[in-house]
Amino acid sequence: LFLYPQISCIMQFFLQKHEYILNNKNESFENKVESLIDVWQSVGELNLSKFDIRHVIQIMDWAKLHALNIVLTAEWNAYKATHQSKLLQEIEKAQTELLKLNSGFATRCKKLADVVKNPWEDGVLMKLMKTKDAKIGPEEIEFFCVETAYVVSVRLKKLCESQCEDLALNLVTAFMNCNKLSKNQNFSLNATETQMWFIFDIYIALLYKFQEKQKIVVLLKELSFEEGLQLVKRFAKKRVKISKIWM
Repeated sequence: LFLYPQISCIMQFFLQKHEYILNNKNESFENKVESLIDVWQSVGELNLSKFDIRHVIQIMDWAKLHALNIVLTAEWNAYKATHQSKLLQEIEKAQTELLKLNSGFATRCKKLADVVKNPWEDGVLMKLMKTKDAKIGPEEIEFFCVETAYVVSVRLKKLCESQCEDLALNLVTAFMNCNKLSKNQNFSLNATETQMWFIFDIYIALLYKFQEKQKIVVLLKELSFEEGLQLVKRFAKKRVKISKIWM
């Protein structure tokens, strides 16, 4: 990920070291939290003006993904009291430096800080997870627009890994219904094409798991031949060990 000529060898080694710790199943959760804090501290100390903006975004997204993986895990509750303030402090410092480069980073950092403070307890989020075929109104639209598809996709992955597939199905159903509304009501869910297809794949897998086959048929009929072909190819590449929903 970090093989860029603009990044010093020392920095590349540092980031790769932390990636190893954060991805290592044998590392303690506390070590991962401390490693994450070090990562955000380093992002805040980088002279970002020397980097290509694309590389800054990649580093930012990498650090953000690991932060979400930590704070959206149940174990985070045991470390929140002792580590949350420091993590938020380093994210805020990084945001200050990122804003000097591009104002677009403000929303990215603010949303991450909000999730760190309140991973799962948002009232709208809890309602969407607990309600089958939840009604999508202004409150739900605002939630998904602020949440972004990126955060939704990580939430879905975490719910499935925790065997909370029923909650994941309710959440992804609400998101997909909101996406339908966005096409008619002209609002954006801040989603890339890759993120949308990832969420769509999870939706199909969860519908299959809960025997909602008629809904799958309706969704598949809406796909073009090429989209259907790409769907088959993506599912053929899924590995069971990534998530139990692909079983």
